[in-house]
Amino acid sequence: MPRKEVIFAVIVVVAAAFLASIIFLIPPREEEISTAEFEEFGESFIYIDADGNANCRLLMQLPPSQLSSFMKQITGLIGADVMTQSYTESIRSTYARYGLEVDNISCEVTGLGAEENFKVVLTWEIPNIARWSDNEWTINFNWVDNQSAAKETIAGEESTWILIRSLAQTFGIDVAFYRSSYQSVMVLPEGAENVYSAMFDSHEFTDYGGGSYGEGSVYLGQVDGRPAVIENGMTLTVTENEITITPQQLLEQYLMYTISYEGISPENPSFIGSLEQVRLELKYGRELSDHYLIYSGGSWYSLSPAQVLYYAADAITIIDQNGQFLIQQPIENVTPPDNENGDWGASWRNLSKNEYVSLAQTVHDDIKSTSKAPGTIETPIGKIRFRDVLFTFTRILSSYKKNGELPSELIFSTVPNGELTRGDNQVPANYAYFLLPDTYVITDTSRVNEVLDNVYEVDYDNRKLAEEICNWTGTNLTYGLSFAPPTSEEVLVSREGQCRDYTNVYLALTRTAGMPARRVSGWVVSAWQPPAGWEFTVGTTPEGKTVASHAWVQVYLPDEGWVPLEPQSKKPRLYVGELPYDVYRQLEQTWMGALAGYESTYGVL
Repeated sequence: MPRKEVIFAVIVVVAAAFLASIIFLIPPREEEISTAEFEEFGESFIYIDADGNANCRLLMQLPPSQLSSFMKQITGLIGADVMTQSYTESIRSTYARYGLEVDNISCEVTGLGAEENFKVVLTWEIPNIARWSDNEWTINFNWVDNQSAAKETIAGEESTWILIRSLAQTFGIDVAFYRSSYQSVMVLPEGAENVYSAMFDSHEFTDYGGGSYGEGSVYLGQVDGRPAVIENGMTLTVTENEITITPQQLLEQYLMYTISYEGISPENPSFIGSLEQVRLELKYGRELSDHYLIYSGGSWYSLSPAQVLYYAADAITIIDQNGQFLIQQPIENVTPPDNENGDWGASWRNLSKNEYVSLAQTVHDDIKSTSKAPGTIETPIGKIRFRDVLFTFTRILSSYKKNGELPSELIFSTVPNGELTRGDNQVPANYAYFLLPDTYVITDTSRVNEVLDNVYEVDYDNRKLAEEICNWTGTNLTYGLSFAPPTSEEVLVSREGQCRDYTNVYLALTRTAGMPARRVSGWVVSAWQPPAGWEFTVGTTPEGKTVASHAWVQVYLPDEGWVPLEPQSKKPRLYVGELPYDVYRQLEQTWMGALAGYESTYGVL
């Protein structure tokens, strides 16, 4: 059963993301308060159909309190549209940790009156949450990348902790408790039998340190006569002491698990539909299985990834000729590639329909003549790997299934595992996702390219270009406060913004230049004295340090790795490779977060 961090885009966590960019209008304190407890309640329903797809609904609410008033104030300041966009990205990003795709998200923020519960209602769909294999369905809730997910989960808890602590300090509260309670109900299809999970009737406890903890229990029940997996849980955040848990400690306490059930086979199987499991595993960087159940013409076939590539290529060429694809007789003994090699520069370039149909014909004929899948394929956009070609073909067929026609062109998306060749370096393939635009980072525009044309010199290496772009943002942008976040394009026009906006402009420039860069948000040790209305952006740690909320950047330099930089700095005091402050807590954007930001604005890849 998905845990709280999967189901609930926690109200307060989304608020914490805006601490570096919002004016807080704190009302005067009427009385001294020493302790307080803030509460959040959440309930979700996930209804799974006979083909393994899910429709989901989530209600989160905060009863009246200083915290609830704070959330209402934020919504008024930045606008409901910005809030809903943030929840949309949060839902996509958290599910991506589990290799699950989310689509058709809607969000409504209500309850803004003084005595009302602040409410957020979200609905969304998850295609192929349950997967059919060996005559049973399986729902897998294991993280795709354990270390990255553990770090992100802890950073989210820390953001909540420091936000609640700062809120408490603002209102003169010595100790605050934030209790987030939730129930999640996953309703399985009619006819589901022998439902099993090792988590049933178990109790999970996660100690975050300093008195903060999470706990939950899972059991099998019924809803409207259908089997249902029900989870009840609670997380308590205590502001008095720091959260101390490490990623390794979290992984030792955190239970990964699956849910399995028997039942009828998929109601509406198809060849393309059965390829979705392959597409999703490639999209989120899971290792491919040895064999997949692929449907065609009334029969299920157990095919290797190399065989799947052959038939996907065949299907594209036949569909292009207005034919009807059907597996006549499985091609046998297709050897997988010995190795793979792909070009970094191919990422996010467009393939026209003629180009990818020709590629499909070439791959099909190559496998048919050699009985071996190619590891490296030459294309008009550069060399691409076996797994990238397979991902591309499954994406093309998935688009065909949705729209009834082959796409006129397709943006090439690399599979986010393994490595790509960039000059003399091998770069992790998932770093390519830090080249994508998102809601607030608009890449490859005329304004962005004009700046780069003025900044770039042919003899610049990656380090020099990173420094010159930093000098440009620090020199050409003026610090100014705003409520709702502008896009990087809007900042390039106004030439004014705060740390959030410097960061987004820097990302737009470096990503357009082909340099992976990611945003970082958090709290830094600072003696900054906020102006009236900004008191909430400064807090005090249990050790007595004064910290302020902030946003900055990390840029990837092949010879140095991820390098922190302050985009508000300029020559002669240019901070690239170091920061002019000590970082107290930070949350680094993940490649899954970058993908979620892209898909929330531009649609599912």
